[in-house]
Amino acid sequence: MALPYYAHDDFLASSSESGETVLHKQAASSDKTPPFKSLITWTSLPTRCIKFSPNQRKLAMASVSDELYIKIVDVQDPLNSSLLTGHTKSIKSLSWSPDSTLLLSSGCECVLRMWNLSKQHPSGKLA
Repeated sequence: MALPYYAHDDFLASSSESGETVLHKQAASSDKTPPFKSLITWTSLPTRCIKFSPNQRKLAMASVSDELYIKIVDVQDPLNSSLLTGHTKSIKSLSWSPDSTLLLSSGCECVLRMWNLSKQHPSGKLA
């Protein structure tokens, strides 16, 4: 099992086989404070995919499990999160639109779902 990580500008997200996803913020070279590190509680199984939105404000995560949801986390406030539900089988991949308003997800049910994040539910699907 590969351990996913994803870097975007000042942030790095990583996940371990224990299912813990961690958000790291790089400290400025002149900054004497230690780098920011925030544990984003997840599942007892590894995270399959994690993706930053292009505007770097949100992080989308899906685990390798029967928990059929995508967790969207606010990067500036990791405790502020929401769940997207609708898949009927395990989620395989995630991809953001360039303007960070839509998220695409695909799962083992061979369906591509499009999520409008302002509505928090699928706005379309392709089978």
